[in-house]
Amino acid sequence: MSVNTEVICIKTGMMDNNTWLVKNKETDEGFLVDASFSPGLIADRIRKEGVKLKGILLTHCHYDHIYSVEDIRREFSGDGVLVYAGADERELLCNPSFNLLQKHRLPGNGTEADVYLKDGEERSIAGIPVKTIFTPGHTKGGACFLLESEKLLLSGDTLFAGSYGRTDLPTGDASEIYRSVTQKLFTLPEDIKVLPGHGEITDIAYEKKYNPVLRLND
Repeated sequence: MSVNTEVICIKTGMMDNNTWLVKNKETDEGFLVDASFSPGLIADRIRKEGVKLKGILLTHCHYDHIYSVEDIRREFSGDGVLVYAGADERELLCNPSFNLLQKHRLPGNGTEADVYLKDGEERSIAGIPVKTIFTPGHTKGGACFLLESEKLLLSGDTLFAGSYGRTDLPTGDASEIYRSVTQKLFTLPEDIKVLPGHGEITDIAYEKKYNPVLRLND
């Protein structure tokens, strides 16, 4: 079922983070994918777009993707905001060593999700069908979110335009990210647009031809 959606990119921080705001234009409900730095800026944009925020979907636990979660959850608590994450990321979300808050001397331990999703699980969030695809490699429990009817993949730090997620951080694994990208993401239709956690939009067709992840198995 196709839904009339709009996707807005909110750029924050020194690492060119993309916080994606997905809006159901038929109901004005919506959700965030990752919640990076500058919670005030993110909250202002949600209000400017007239979105009734219903969810925050987390692709993985790193501090630059979860930093604003608690602030945003409190700010929009009246809208019934739920936080979603892949089930395999559960033990990492509140571990300041794994989520790198400790390394960067930032306060807090992390965050908890309200809903832990299974690999392949499909559910409607803000009236928009979302499928969870587990993609370990950048972190043990990383996930991507597929909006199949909209031909959009929210890829977090698993797949970038012309690149892929680093694997030298806690729970990262090069073999896992190779399998995640080539066996899960590259089997998606080639016209799927990829909306990553950093950098520019790309698509599956381009990355299947040119992404350097393909050389990991050489």
